[in-house]
Amino acid sequence: MRPALARLLCGAVVTALGIHAATAATGQATYTILHQIAASANLSPECTLLEVSPGEFMGTLVVDGTIQTRIFRVTSTGQFAILASMNKNQDGAWTEGALVQANTGAVYGSTMGYGPNGLGTVFRTNTKGAVSVVNNQISIPSPLVEGSDGYLYGTGFQTSSTYGLFRLSLGGTLASFFAFPGTFSYTTLVPTGPVLQASDGNFYGELFSGGGTIFQITPQGAFKALYQTSDLLIGGLLEAPNGLLYGAGQGAAFSISKTGVYTMLHMFQNEGAPQSGLTLANDGFLYGGTAWNISGVGNGPAGIYRVGLDGSNYSLVYSFGDGYAGVYTLGPSVVQGSDGKLYGAQINGTNNQIFSLDLGLGKPQPILTGFTPKAGAPGTAVQIAGSQLLGATGVSFNGTPDPAFVNRGGSYMQATVPPGATSGKITVTTPNGEASTQHSFTVK
Repeated sequence: MRPALARLLCGAVVTALGIHAATAATGQATYTILHQIAASANLSPECTLLEVSPGEFMGTLVVDGTIQTRIFRVTSTGQFAILASMNKNQDGAWTEGALVQANTGAVYGSTMGYGPNGLGTVFRTNTKGAVSVVNNQISIPSPLVEGSDGYLYGTGFQTSSTYGLFRLSLGGTLASFFAFPGTFSYTTLVPTGPVLQASDGNFYGELFSGGGTIFQITPQGAFKALYQTSDLLIGGLLEAPNGLLYGAGQGAAFSISKTGVYTMLHMFQNEGAPQSGLTLANDGFLYGGTAWNISGVGNGPAGIYRVGLDGSNYSLVYSFGDGYAGVYTLGPSVVQGSDGKLYGAQINGTNNQIFSLDLGLGKPQPILTGFTPKAGAPGTAVQIAGSQLLGATGVSFNGTPDPAFVNRGGSYMQATVPPGATSGKITVTTPNGEASTQHSFTVK
């Protein structure tokens, strides 16, 4: 875990409601403190928030000094509650990164230390805060993602020198482990972030062990190093509609093709340096966070920045100020909520905060990325994957509504092929709009 340094927010005028309006490069930006963490609590929010229902988020806090973990809930209106206090020796500790909500609605996370074996755990929780360890066979597991096959994926150690991609059932059973070529060490490998399953079905991720590597690995375990860099990569990758992958290191934000063509979008000089990854908002811009002067890198104001997919129109849309402020997480710096605002957490010494940032982006439309199975008779259960699916109000198969659909979070839905349905596209409707699948479902 990166140490929480003494940090100070400079120049902010915060009202009693915790709202700070400032003029940003994109226009008027409204920064709202949803929850300010008291200095006496010794809690550092080194996490990416997860929206589990419209306006309701979950995340994790680290207790400085004792390295215990707390799971919290916060709403877009500022209601805050600790859901669970994890026992580091039983449940693990160090939960930098994001929780993930699976297609069952359960929430999963990983710890990078402690636990029964002393080297981390994979755990399951829910919106009520119940916690159970489902796997402790993998050491120092990365943040998790759910694959298109319904399994959890991440990277971690199988032995003290064997590092690779693991595949877990939602019950925690280790289904497969694909070792990366080479020898690794607990002391030299720096955790960077989750893997990404891209539209081609392959997984992409980042390693840093004496140098940075962006890699591809197939679901069958074939590994390929796409690009080598001296930059400390952090926060994982995302895929944009143009098919390119995007990420950030302490030195630069970049794009990379699936064949390894690397393009620098922005070099960070005399400004804050990224300590977290990127998110793609509905205005077509990438958003990320920076930290001020961490380990001598990034001598300038920390804040939230944006950059175009081609590297154009870079700007700092909101400044936290100098004095060791910043966003620190092994995941995206901020996430776009179903209301269109950006949500995140910043470490700022005695002013650690969970915040929203309203840039007037508007509510994001739902996006559908796939479904399984591809065919079935009426009564068949169908898993639908995508993003911004929270609060869905309807699902239809070629125009025939399914009254029995279940919303499993922002990324998944479960539908049932209704009687009378015909072959065609699946459409999901949310309060923000509707989206249809690219391919048709075949009704047998």
